[in-house]
Amino acid sequence: MIPRVNVGSRGIAIPLTSLRRSNRFGTMLPSSFKAALGLLPFLVACSSDRPDHTPSRHTNSERAALRATSASWHWRQAEARFEANGATWRAVISGRFVELSERRSGLSLEAELKADRWSQGGTPGLLRTPNGHEVFATPSGVEDWHLVSSRQPVRFSVALGESVAGLRLVSRTLEFLDATGVPRLRMAPPYAIGADDVRHELSVAVEDCAFTADARPPQADRIIPPGSRSCSVVFELPDTLRLPARVDPAWGTTDAMAVRRLLHQAVKLKDDRLLVCGGAEASESTSCEVYDPASETWSATGNMLSGKPREFAIAALGDGRVIAPGNTASEIFDPDLGTWSSVAGMNTTREPGSFRAISLENGNVLVAGGQDGNFFPQFCETFNPTSESWVPGGLLPGAFAEYAATRLSDGRVLITGGRVIGETLDTGAVYDPAKNSWRATGKMTEAHWAHALVALPDGNAVVVAGTKYTSGRSEAYDANANTFASIADISPARQFHAAEALPDGTVLVAGGYGQDFSQPTPTTALLLPWANRWVSVGDLSEGRYQLIMASFRSATQTKVIAAGGDAGGFGTIHGSTTTNIIRGRLIGDACTSPTQCFSGTCVDGVCCDSACDGSCESCMGADTGDVDGHCGYILEGADPDDECDDASGTGCVTGSCDGAGACGILADSSVCREASCQGSQIATGTCEAGKCVNSYVDCGGFACSDAACLTSCSSDSECAADRVCAPVAGGGGGCVTHFCRDDSVLASPGGDVDCAPYACIYGSACATNCNGDEFCAYPNVCNAGKCGPKQPDQESGCGCRVPDGQPPPSTGWLLGLVLPWIRRRRRR
Repeated sequence: MIPRVNVGSRGIAIPLTSLRRSNRFGTMLPSSFKAALGLLPFLVACSSDRPDHTPSRHTNSERAALRATSASWHWRQAEARFEANGATWRAVISGRFVELSERRSGLSLEAELKADRWSQGGTPGLLRTPNGHEVFATPSGVEDWHLVSSRQPVRFSVALGESVAGLRLVSRTLEFLDATGVPRLRMAPPYAIGADDVRHELSVAVEDCAFTADARPPQADRIIPPGSRSCSVVFELPDTLRLPARVDPAWGTTDAMAVRRLLHQAVKLKDDRLLVCGGAEASESTSCEVYDPASETWSATGNMLSGKPREFAIAALGDGRVIAPGNTASEIFDPDLGTWSSVAGMNTTREPGSFRAISLENGNVLVAGGQDGNFFPQFCETFNPTSESWVPGGLLPGAFAEYAATRLSDGRVLITGGRVIGETLDTGAVYDPAKNSWRATGKMTEAHWAHALVALPDGNAVVVAGTKYTSGRSEAYDANANTFASIADISPARQFHAAEALPDGTVLVAGGYGQDFSQPTPTTALLLPWANRWVSVGDLSEGRYQLIMASFRSATQTKVIAAGGDAGGFGTIHGSTTTNIIRGRLIGDACTSPTQCFSGTCVDGVCCDSACDGSCESCMGADTGDVDGHCGYILEGADPDDECDDASGTGCVTGSCDGAGACGILADSSVCREASCQGSQIATGTCEAGKCVNSYVDCGGFACSDAACLTSCSSDSECAADRVCAPVAGGGGGCVTHFCRDDSVLASPGGDVDCAPYACIYGSACATNCNGDEFCAYPNVCNAGKCGPKQPDQESGCGCRVPDGQPPPSTGWLLGLVLPWIRRRRRR
């Protein structure tokens, strides 16, 4: 009996009848079904309110999700609910149905499992029936395994809800379209595993409903209404399939790739969509998908004409087409038709993975070097899309294989490193299309292989990690000097990683293997070349190597996708459908929060390359003369944030920035404080090392007035506080500490002192004793060493004083008395 789906108007309902391939998943799934609910925290890790710059946390790799911890599951009819990239997915495994729903479009997938009895499986989220049908939830939908024992076609009954506008069947991928033509849900290309463990790709047919098989990009005007809300999907089993076999249709969302990819190739199309082709497994070697950054969905496109070995080369032509160079034949993809066609093969045989194809500015594609067995051709050639032929492209200056290549901003092509006969190279070469010739570069500081090489907008380039010894050594290529120089190492060290140059000149690096090659790293890092600094951006949902990256710019943000690769140990070729989206804003973009910026810093309203919190620093180009987002010194004479206000009153700052990251200061000896009087001193301030230092000039006992010293006085007020004004012969006065104002008065700063009965002597003190009348104030006389009034019986002696103001007596009267007495003595 064929299970059938009964669905309301919410969307699509598809029966799931399949069997889990136990030898592929058995070792990675826990044993308890109830423990399956432990995946819930893992699946909701990237909700819609996460910071813009944080990579999407939901895992589209069923292997990584199913081996996650089951410790925190809760029981709710084995229900898993998670959000990613604007979509809400709800996977319910119960006794009746499995459902997936998408919030953005309203499309849903609901599969009713009509079996006699369901039992709990031995793995998380697994249900099984006695007849071998198994189903379990994956992060991007459900895996449906069905055991078949006859070669009858496997038929699924599908009921379409009203929200399904059309069906698209391209390259065995069945897509369910919304009203705008965007595929929202899909059935991935089905396959069967025979009893001999050989994989067979199954053809797909749709019956009872109209659909489009147009490989061109899906859009609204290409939708074909289904005409019926009930369809059948049929798989034909090939005669070569050994029975019993297990059939696997996977139903899920289009935010992940339809098939697992590792060692795949990607190229931007002219409409900014991304073409991804090939991979390591047989089912992926010819298939291609296209990523639409607007809807964030993948859609199937035409398969390549022949299986491509892993790491084949691919490049865009100037006319919008894409070429995959080959030895016997090359193939060209026309994105307007979604189909591939064959053209001439290269003139020189080169092993896939040993060479690269690089788009030139003139629209041609260059192929250089490579390997053919033990031969390493130095011959290069270019493909001309007009003539669809290969022409010589110059001779390399040495052997190059497994190298990295990029086109510089001036149109030249740079190749670096690689391996030749197992030896890692430290050499490089530059191709000049105008001269159709090559020249060697200076040697790198270290040999590099499995590294990333990215061109910068300034014309230079950077080499990131992937060294012979798996260090984090990175190097900068100077296009003018044609030399390499070491830059900051990336941490952790890595090989087989992916790198993408962003429009602001930064470089985003993700994934890769570390030194021990045990497991790839999930880490990402952003290089700021002008600052020679790496910034951590966040982690991918899981560590992967050999992934691809591509960036897409919108008006409000930039998003980078990291798709495919392998999360297993080194040498595995399982591949992944995982597509992480890393959202953020570039250096110089407007921001309100650091979480919006790839750099993790938002300063002055723009995403900045550093915290930029130093004095007189700004992230605004108008303030620094640079560009927005580059932290620099504010121009001399400007102070937009008023950081240089003289709040402390030092007087030695200019009030603006000095152009070297500091507030401007006046030169030493500059006057920072005008002259002023401080008592009997003139005080002035001069600058010394940005500080105002006071200096003083003493007025020599005179007072200071109007910032100048007086030079004469007429009163004590014109002298210093410790001086008094004394008359000076010839007019004016001088400021002295003391002076005798008259015979008995001592003038002093504290006031006049009356010395009586003693005299004021020496112009500076009152006498305290006497040995003559001159030490006594008139009319006092000296008597026994003390000054006092003259007694009545006291005759005047030699100590007699002449009253003040009278001239001293002449000595003639004394001679008049003495001479007669001398004559009388002689006559006797």
